[in-house]
Amino acid sequence: MIFYLDYQETLNTKSFNQKKTSANFKFLKQAIEANGAIFSVTIIPPKSSYLKGDPKRDKLKKILIENNIPFLDLNQVLKDSGISKNAIWWSDDTHFSPNGAKLTAKSLKGFL
Repeated sequence: MIFYLDYQETLNTKSFNQKKTSANFKFLKQAIEANGAIFSVTIIPPKSSYLKGDPKRDKLKKILIENNIPFLDLNQVLKDSGISKNAIWWSDDTHFSPNGAKLTAKSLKGFL
């Protein structure tokens, strides 16, 4: 998981610096691929915005597409599963429940 400074600084805002974010992902992709690996991203939705529109997530997906970086959007996967929010996350915090973790693992296995 990468929680880079540009993102942390905008957690409570509706936008982030797209130019910096694109440059960061481009750099990571080049560095990883230079070592013979494949760079991909998994977008993990916060419990608070699950099933809601998220402009930052949309912008991030656009950046990944523009940079030819494969990604898995777990928000869409979880939404398509039909499992309720209460079955995906623990009720008393923001971590995945066993159901959410299983679904995530299965999705990642299929993606990879």
